[in-house]
Amino acid sequence: MGLRFFVGVKPITLYDIAMLFSSHISAAGGVEKAPERAQAVGCEVFQFFSRSPQGGPAPKLTAGQVKSFKLNCRKSEQRECYIHP
Repeated sequence: MGLRFFVGVKPITLYDIAMLFSSHISAAGGVEKAPERAQAVGCEVFQFFSRSPQGGPAPKLTAGQVKSFKLNCRKSEQRECYIHP
């Protein structure tokens, strides 16, 4: 089961959830880049894999990467994301 991450841009209602545009986004080069990639293709929410779908461990995240990821979610107006383990 994946993790849901709410970034708090604004509250989500059931109506909003039915109408949001989402896509799987690449996290290549660092998870902090995913929110901006999502915005570039018009997403309001996005999802990505925490590791390669071919297997192997997920990379360890630094506190700086997590902080940048959250900041980029807010800057790119991403309302929520889903991280596949």
